[in-house]
Amino acid sequence: MSAKDAATWLRVLLLGGKNPLTMAQVIPEAVIEMVATGVSVVTGKAEYPELSPAVYGGAQSRYSYRGHEIIEHGGSTTGFMSQIARFPSDGLGIAVFSNDDEYGGTLHTILKWYLADVALGLELIDWNGRMKKKVLENYTHESRPRPINPPSSSLPFSDLGGSYGNLGYGALELCLLDDPSATSQSASCAQVVADAPETLPGAINGSVPTFLAKWEKAWSTHIKLEHFAGIYST
Repeated sequence: MSAKDAATWLRVLLLGGKNPLTMAQVIPEAVIEMVATGVSVVTGKAEYPELSPAVYGGAQSRYSYRGHEIIEHGGSTTGFMSQIARFPSDGLGIAVFSNDDEYGGTLHTILKWYLADVALGLELIDWNGRMKKKVLENYTHESRPRPINPPSSSLPFSDLGGSYGNLGYGALELCLLDDPSATSQSASCAQVVADAPETLPGAINGSVPTFLAKWEKAWSTHIKLEHFAGIYST
C-alpha cells in the first residue's frame, strides 16, 4: 500500500464507504459501521490519561484520544508495520508506515499522536519522551545479567549439541560455537559456525558458550542460545 492508497482508503472510510471522487456508495455504510463497532474489551484500563479503555470489533479498535473518538487497525509482516487510524467525528485520517519490526509500534505511537495533536489543534504532548522512557523501562526489566561466576554445566557442552525434533516446530540442529572438538560436528554445523561472523556480525559473545541453529522462518534466520548457569539455563 502506498501513501496515496492509504489516503484514498481513509477517505472512503470517513465517507462511510463512498468513493471520494464520485461519491458513489462502494461499500455499504452498514458494513463500515458493523466492523468498527466493538464486541469485546481489549484494554480495560487506559495506559495514559489522554486515552480511554478500548473495544475491538471486526479487526478494528475503537477508543478516544483526548476526547476525540478514534478507530484504527494495524498490520505487520516481516520487516514492515502499518497503522491506519481515523477520527470519524473530526474528518481526520492518519496513516503511519515503518520498516522496523522491534520498535515499529513505538514509532507509530509517537508519530500518530504527534500528527493528531497538530491536526486537532491540541497542545503537544511529549510522546517521544514517554515512549523512550517506556522502552528503557521494559529493557531494564527484561534484562538479567549473567552471573559473574556461573555454575558450569554438569555435561560437556559438546554433548548438548546436535539434532532435536518437535512435531510442531520441526527439526533443529544446535551447533556449538568455538568448539575445540569441532571435527565431531556435522558438515552443516561446520558451515553455520563458519558463517556466523558474517551472517550475525556483533551478535556472538565469544566469552560465553553459545549454541547457534539455523531457523529460517518468517520472523527469524537463526536461534542463539547462550549459557547462563548450570546445565544450560539460557
